[in-house]
Amino acid sequence: MSRTCNSGVTEREISYKAVNLLAAAHAYLSLNELSRITGIAPSILSRYYRGLILPTSPNASKILESLLRKEVVARIMRNVMESNSLENGYFNIKSALGDPNLLLLLGEYVMAETGGCFDYVVAPEAGGISFATSVAMVSRKKLVVARKQKPLEPNHIEARVLRDPVTVEYYYIRKDDLSLPRGRRCCSEPTALIVDDFTIHGATLRSLAEALETNGYKVASVIVAVGMGSEWKKLPRTKAILEIG
Repeated sequence: MSRTCNSGVTEREISYKAVNLLAAAHAYLSLNELSRITGIAPSILSRYYRGLILPTSPNASKILESLLRKEVVARIMRNVMESNSLENGYFNIKSALGDPNLLLLLGEYVMAETGGCFDYVVAPEAGGISFATSVAMVSRKKLVVARKQKPLEPNHIEARVLRDPVTVEYYYIRKDDLSLPRGRRCCSEPTALIVDDFTIHGATLRSLAEALETNGYKVASVIVAVGMGSEWKKLPRTKAILEIG
């Protein structure tokens, strides 16, 4: 896992986090499967899961590092999406991202991947809100929503998204939403993490990143829950937890 900007976490808090993550993963994986992933005996995992004992510090770290590997989180997300698939066979991503256990896993994964080195979680309105909320709660960073309705106040950032040669969509971020006391900043300069539920071409994500950077905000990275195809991979600093196609 990446180093984190957050400090002061006790061993006991890490143990509780490991138990919560184990419980979330156990909603989709058996104890035998979790044992193969973590290298910890099913009987021991069962005692952790049932709250009989807390994991030792080494085992807590092992659980966190094992369950927050990209391939494990992606596997769980695919399972949840398949169980929420539509009748025509398409994945129902929005329904899957309403699952609280999956959202906890995704939020913790993003925190581990980024180290929490950002000040804001920025997400476009609608689809990405539940994912962004989970990341904001786990990282304890401010959630900022880019909305389609233009704000009345003039002090805002405008992101222009070209959908096709004749269709333009706009997203707006109020600069007041990006205000933070200097003492609450994790980074030397105001830094955003952009998240969304899924992307194909990455047009919205690219426009948000460019608009933020043009207005003096650094973009640490862009993370989507599901990336479809390969076009989005051309975006700098962009990662998908589950890659399809």
